[in-house]
Amino acid sequence: MGKKCFLWFLDSNIDMTLRISYSAVFIKNYFKESSSFSFSSCLPSGWTFLLISGVITLISENIFLDQENFWPTFMIHLSVGLACFCISSYVMQRKEHGLPGSFLWHDMFTHANRRILTIESD
Repeated sequence: MGKKCFLWFLDSNIDMTLRISYSAVFIKNYFKESSSFSFSSCLPSGWTFLLISGVITLISENIFLDQENFWPTFMIHLSVGLACFCISSYVMQRKEHGLPGSFLWHDMFTHANRRILTIESD
């Protein structure tokens, strides 16, 4: 049973990696004439802080979470994760509302709609 689950998991990961790679190449080719589109602009505002929060939560899991004494240590780990989530949400919310260097998601859709309207009017 363990070997079959591992092979299924490996197959699913390879399949999803290939799908994501194909989609990324397609999107890159679709927008190659546009100078204002980049994959980095598709990331949510505050993504670096979100990544740092994920690393802090993983470190918290390895330091605080104990299988022998699960519930008390789980509460400590949950508190660290919840604090990271709240801080990340606050940072991302502030960046979305206009701090310099932020990217608003609706800008990407506005750009795509302008491109479609331009193509239709030609």
